[in-house]
Amino acid sequence: MRQRLAHIKETPGNEAYLRRLEDNWYELWQKHRGSEMLPDETPNSASNFDLINHIRFLRTHVDKHSL
Repeated sequence: MRQRLAHIKETPGNEAYLRRLEDNWYELWQKHRGSEMLPDETPNSASNFDLINHIRFLRTHVDKHSL
């Protein structure tokens, strides 16, 4: 994964895109974390949550093409 990410960052413009994507994901994650849409039994923990479901949620709710 690290090699793939490094390769993606080497392409001109991709690093800025990845920053916008991360910022958008984080904002959406913070807004919905612990809600019915994005359950989280331990919202104070940065690592103890259902990562797969959270990634599915973010992929469903972030329009990457608009970034």
